[in-house]
Amino acid sequence: MRVSSPRLGRRLVRWSIGVAGVGAILLVFVLAPESQQPDRAATGKPGSGQVVRPVSLRVRPAERRAVDKILDRFIPAGVGQRSMTTAWRLAGPELRAGSTLGQWRKDVSPIPYYPVAGKTFHNWKTLDAGPNFVEFALLVAPRRGSHLGDWALSGRVVRRGSRWLVDRLYTAVTYNLAGALTGPPDLIGGPVSSGAPSNRRGSSTGIGAWIVCAGVIALLIAPAFLLSAFLSDGWPRRRRPTRPLPPLPTSALSRRGLAP
Repeated sequence: MRVSSPRLGRRLVRWSIGVAGVGAILLVFVLAPESQQPDRAATGKPGSGQVVRPVSLRVRPAERRAVDKILDRFIPAGVGQRSMTTAWRLAGPELRAGSTLGQWRKDVSPIPYYPVAGKTFHNWKTLDAGPNFVEFALLVAPRRGSHLGDWALSGRVVRRGSRWLVDRLYTAVTYNLAGALTGPPDLIGGPVSSGAPSNRRGSSTGIGAWIVCAGVIALLIAPAFLLSAFLSDGWPRRRRPTRPLPPLPTSALSRRGLAP
């Protein structure tokens, strides 16, 4: 279909250039690789002011048995709130800071409450370990009738002399009854993936897909605008040489008083 308006044709040319430019910018923005700057604090390079020890997952058998023993006592007593006095005795200085035994007995403590089921908790995974500490992730299941899903706890056990104490404990991930993630995904893809599905698709992935679709559509629309402009009178074409007009008849000039 031929567009007869020269002005519309020129507009189509400008629109096609603009749409193609926007589509190209969107595709470059999404598909271009991101340049990530190295974290000096993580690499321990000079000038960072801090040298970070590399993560170690090595736990000796004796240390693992000690952590198993302390968790078997602390999780039911503190997380399940069966004996806050026992939990206080098994807690480290960081977990006790800012609270008292009297507050713990009144259920005012930094320990998350969860109706945990079971008596042994040996399925923890190592996040980091050192000579006198072990950071772990533990997946716990609820008692029947609690209408809760599994929880993933993250914590830290420290050694003070010959004793091991739970020095840190918080909720990392929560799941509903269907096994879907409902809490903060601090450990998604980490060591607590035991049966509960992990939703690794974030909102940024969906936004990126929409931007890619918009860029592709823009690049597909631009040729249509160009084709419409080409079929219109507004497309810049080579003009034919103009010929001089023939002279007016003498009779017409005499009527207008222009005859010599």
